[in-house]
Amino acid sequence: MQDTNLFTGTVADNIRYGKLDATDEEVRRVARLAQCDEFVTKMPQGYQTIIGENGETLSGGERQRLSIARAMLKEAPIVILDEATANVDPENEAELQAAISALTRGKTLIMIAHRLNTVRNADQILVLSGGHIVQRGTHQELMAQGGLYADFVGVRQEALRWKLDTYNSQEKRDSLSHVRFADEELIKTQVLKGEAAQTIIRGENCSVYKMENETGEGVITRYPVFPGIELLYDDIHMSCGVAHREDPRADLLEINHCRTGRFECEFSDGRAVYLGEGDLAVNVMTNRTRETWFPLSHYHGITIAVDIPVADRVLRQVSEALGEGLYCDLFAMRDRLCAHNSCFVMRAADSIQHIFSELYHAPEDLRAGYFKLKVMELFLFLGSPEITAQGEDRLYVDRSQAEQIKSVRQYLIEHLDRRITLQTLSQTFSFPLTSMKKCFKEVYGTTINAYLQAYRMHTAAGLLRETRLDVTEIAGKVGYQNASKFSEVFRQHTGHTPTEYRKTFCLIGADSVLREWRDK
Repeated sequence: MQDTNLFTGTVADNIRYGKLDATDEEVRRVARLAQCDEFVTKMPQGYQTIIGENGETLSGGERQRLSIARAMLKEAPIVILDEATANVDPENEAELQAAISALTRGKTLIMIAHRLNTVRNADQILVLSGGHIVQRGTHQELMAQGGLYADFVGVRQEALRWKLDTYNSQEKRDSLSHVRFADEELIKTQVLKGEAAQTIIRGENCSVYKMENETGEGVITRYPVFPGIELLYDDIHMSCGVAHREDPRADLLEINHCRTGRFECEFSDGRAVYLGEGDLAVNVMTNRTRETWFPLSHYHGITIAVDIPVADRVLRQVSEALGEGLYCDLFAMRDRLCAHNSCFVMRAADSIQHIFSELYHAPEDLRAGYFKLKVMELFLFLGSPEITAQGEDRLYVDRSQAEQIKSVRQYLIEHLDRRITLQTLSQTFSFPLTSMKKCFKEVYGTTINAYLQAYRMHTAAGLLRETRLDVTEIAGKVGYQNASKFSEVFRQHTGHTPTEYRKTFCLIGADSVLREWRDK
């Protein structure tokens, strides 16, 4: 279940795939148990909202929960869950675990996990090391045995105790009392214009901002970490939305990690950098231009904003209080990674994933201390001189080329019924073929042909659900003269032939059925 497979269709259809004859009430029941109902009901059409191929418009956690709901709906004697809660918010994990337990009662449940809470109550826990089983037993038995499992539990508990005791103690707070605390909105207002973000919630430990424009909306959740350092969760469903101040400072640092979606960052010199899933970027705000774009119209990630002068003094104090080896010179890190106003980009790697994966599901009641630990870990990681060599060379895309590529995409969408060769496309836009292909992949994260094929299938799925056009007509509208070839490609993308898909997911007549039911 770690690799979630969703198809172009409604939310309800994707859940119902686990049991094609399931009623609407059955679908909603498992959705509630899998913690899907809350975010689904907030979608424009609720359970009838169309999601893109593989749920590209959803966050990783949302995709995971839909997959779990589908698995719950399917009656199977054996259920295998591979990191089923890896992308689920910790506040929902306990309820989700209870739901999985209830719905798999009387069945064999195999759970593969790194999170202790996931396996603590299992009848048998198998501990793997080097590809071999090194321990087995219940949680209590393994703790009594000692060894790898007990060591792991002990390390985690000690880390939690340390971060709470160390940072929440009055003594340690007093040791930092002379350090100037940044204004609550200091960094945030540097990242976003005040008028662009509406404050939904403002609290001592968390603030929530909402952005909205003609391209969609986004929510940013802000947590202060240290004075001068804040962590922002970005949940964006818009193509253009983030407007920056016109007077940024050279000592304001921005670290971005892309979880899902795509992030376009334009710079003052007219160039742009694109982040895809798992990528990391470090940049000084003087290098940023006015707006940030999201080519896929969705983006989920983390931003760490750093007011270097304030943060550096605090981190020096923390290092002195806790011991040597914990201090990272933020000025030196900035000068090394962002020399000459450049942007440092490190493509997806296990080392990055290790740091950020845990930040996406940090326990709510431990976040204050946990964020401090993880941010310090990130700084120590980025502060290593070896990291500089791992940055990507020639990562920039010329802004004029990026705009031209967006025109290419729009042209293809407007002429979806035509088969346009890449050579013709290159000639039409006076765009060298090799450069065009490379630039398109940089902006949209995939090849022209792959993007266009996925878009065609997405459009075809909508026509099958919402119109009475026959398959041959639909094939022609999305650029296929051969209906058999279209059917083959459609089945590869959705798991259904066009006829099967329409029979299962057609929305024609749904309104009249609903009205008839209400009249009874």
